Amino acid sequence: MKIKYFSFLIIIFMMLTTSSFTQGLKFGIGGGISTISSGNSGLSYNSGYNIAAKAKLDIPLFPLTPVITIQYYILNGSYSFANFTGSTTQKIFSAGIGAEYSIIPGPISPYLAIDLGFNNIGEVSYQPSILNQYSSPAISRTGLDIGAGVDISIPFLITFDISAKYNMLNLWGKQGGEGSISALNLDLMILF
Repeated sequence: MKIKYFSFLIIIFMMLTTSSFTQGLKFGIGGGISTISSGNSGLSYNSGYNIAAKAKLDIPLFPLTPVITIQYYILNGSYSFANFTGSTTQKIFSAGIGAEYSIIPGPISPYLAIDLGFNNIGEVSYQPSILNQYSSPAISRTGLDIGAGVDISIPFLITFDISAKYNMLNLWGKQGGEGSISALNLDLMILF
């Protein structure tokens, strides 16, 4: 009887200490592919890629996880203007803060995500230039990212974060007929 009681107390103690020390900061790097759409701009983008960094604060027994993300898009595309075509390059830097809602906790944990993004939409470089214009200026806008993903964890070692997100890069702050710029991302992050 004493052995069962003592074993039970040890198991309870281990569970309590494990749950109290499981709160922690995870961070990592990754990247993925991006499809960009840009309304009213006359530009069309090829599927590009992005590199990213992510940090998340795991809070035990709480379904919301605070998240900070940074993404850097590298884009190539084409333009057409008055029967004249050429190629474009553009880079976008995006930093976001948001939350992930864990649907099912565990080693394979699907989640829903929402982020508020602060975006620097870099200058567009034209080759060949349009009317002596080699580039159009960079702009800064605020956007919203929504998506879903799954965390696949190997306990105490590494977490693979696979996600799909729709990023509205210039949802707020548009000026004078500026079209919407949005991205659909499929990313893989490795978190430590």
